[in-house]
Amino acid sequence: MCAEIERFGPILIGLDPVAEIFWGNENDRGQVSDFINRFATKLAIQTGAAVVILAHPSKSGKETGTSGSTAWNNAVRSRLNLRERAGNEDPSYRTLTVEKSNFAPRGKSIALVWRDGVFLRETPDAFRDRKEEELQRFVVRVSQAFESGEYLSPYHQAGMRYVANALADEFGKSEEYLKTLLTSAIKRGALVEIQVDTNTRKKSLATPEQAQAFNAKAARKNTRQK
Repeated sequence: MCAEIERFGPILIGLDPVAEIFWGNENDRGQVSDFINRFATKLAIQTGAAVVILAHPSKSGKETGTSGSTAWNNAVRSRLNLRERAGNEDPSYRTLTVEKSNFAPRGKSIALVWRDGVFLRETPDAFRDRKEEELQRFVVRVSQAFESGEYLSPYHQAGMRYVANALADEFGKSEEYLKTLLTSAIKRGALVEIQVDTNTRKKSLATPEQAQAFNAKAARKNTRQK
């Protein structure tokens, strides 16, 4: 195999996944260290290429990208972790984080987006533009719901009227992610909370303009009744 690799002359070799290559006990530190030294390190020295071993983390190690023995981390020069973006939003968006590096600072992260079969780096400007677009869409949708009498609530206790529940499928986002949009919209003043029924104390989200018009209409109605 090394002879074929040397003839091809790659600068990067990917071993994917490690479960198909390593048949030992992933929790045994000695076996893991021996595998990395005899296989990956030796391959890198003989070919001059960088060798990347790809592995899936355990359920408990999803945040750090770990699984099995600590030797998977200790016996390598560097370790990267690719995971879904915080908030469990669209899985097209990922974060690549340096968890270990012998020659560079750890903790650095790169925002990635899946486009046309590859992961592309998402620039800070593109990230802000996308977040702004999603926030504006969220505000418009809540505004439309209010106009149609579909009063969406900012409170989880409202059940299916809870805005994060009501719009999750439509937006293709998680409840947690929609909560971040709700928080941003309220903080910015794009959405406010108003009481739409004095008897049931039902509350709804609306734009400031909608809230002003609704309250003015309710005041005129009360005046006529008096």
